[in-house]
Amino acid sequence: MNKRQTYSRTWTYIDIGLLSVILLPVVIISAFNHPLGDDYWFTAMVREIGFPKAFGIIYDTVSPRYTVLSLMAVNPLVFGNFWLYKLIPVLYIPVFTLCNIYFLNTVSRFFDDNNGIKPDIYFISIVFTITYLAVMPGIGEGLFWVSSLAGYQTALMGLIVFAALMIQWHCQKQRSVIKAVATVLCFAFVMGCNEI
Repeated sequence: MNKRQTYSRTWTYIDIGLLSVILLPVVIISAFNHPLGDDYWFTAMVREIGFPKAFGIIYDTVSPRYTVLSLMAVNPLVFGNFWLYKLIPVLYIPVFTLCNIYFLNTVSRFFDDNNGIKPDIYFISIVFTITYLAVMPGIGEGLFWVSSLAGYQTALMGLIVFAALMIQWHCQKQRSVIKAVATVLCFAFVMGCNEI
């Protein structure tokens, strides 16, 4: 690695660090995150009658979103942990960023690496994550309301991963069964977040 690449990489790390500081208020606000009504009633049902029965009742009467119901059934409140609940929005940010990295890593394979045109996917992913959080219509409803986070933001992450898997599947010379199964499972995951 020459001096120019080292200098460029150093500035990339500095930029990532500065951009990460922008997320600090989200981390601080998460300490004040509290469960809302739907978090409690679904948790109470799962604790009282168990996941299979609660899942069946809610699936038949409220919402047939099996992915969301499954995620809500394993939220920390079900296990009596209130403080871990506060970490859910904080954990969402790196997972969302990793989904973006996975997608951009897949797409960046189309760039010519020999000419140094390949983008810095980590930096772009963090910029995209911060931009997405900044323009989210209601960060309270989108990030700190865990039911919404489980339903909408999880679907978005699943869609990003699904798109990357589809691109990989399409571009493979020898298509693997594992990649096909992963793509189908990811599709089923995303469809389980659908409200229709």
